[in-house]
Amino acid sequence: MLGVLARGQTKFQIGNNENLFDFTYIVNAAWAHILAAEKLIALSPNTPKTPETPDGETYFITNGEPCYFWDFPRTIWAIRGHVAPFHIVMPAAVGIAMGGAAELFAWLLNKEPGFSRFRIRLSCWNRYFDIRKARKMLGYQPLIKLYDGLVETVKWFDEQERVEAAKKGQ
Repeated sequence: MLGVLARGQTKFQIGNNENLFDFTYIVNAAWAHILAAEKLIALSPNTPKTPETPDGETYFITNGEPCYFWDFPRTIWAIRGHVAPFHIVMPAAVGIAMGGAAELFAWLLNKEPGFSRFRIRLSCWNRYFDIRKARKMLGYQPLIKLYDGLVETVKWFDEQERVEAAKKGQ
């Protein structure tokens, strides 16, 4: 998403932006693992498996703040100080056709496509998850809000860019 910003492609949107997406800040994922480990350690070796015990269960872990897909990168770009002056909205079908053409050209050039039908479909799918089970069974509550996690992530990328620039300047 920062690459899209660097290439000046922030004015393009594929799809109608009515599809919800869930994201997870890494601190929250780690916190869920800690909670699960604590619950498992607390089980005695003789504890029978029941629907209330966490052993052998799967959980969805997210920030619990689904957002419309294109709102996410736009928030990242805004944190970096960029707001596109306008948006060119392309229907998903047009994006898929363009992705297919990009894949063909990449194949002809023996390169990995940066723009693909899969990426277009992904940006148009609903991908959000119900985390009630993790909340109930593990006591999971995200520690870091999505926006705050994005701010921290962008700060980290900014610092990495400064470090890389300093290395090149030596």
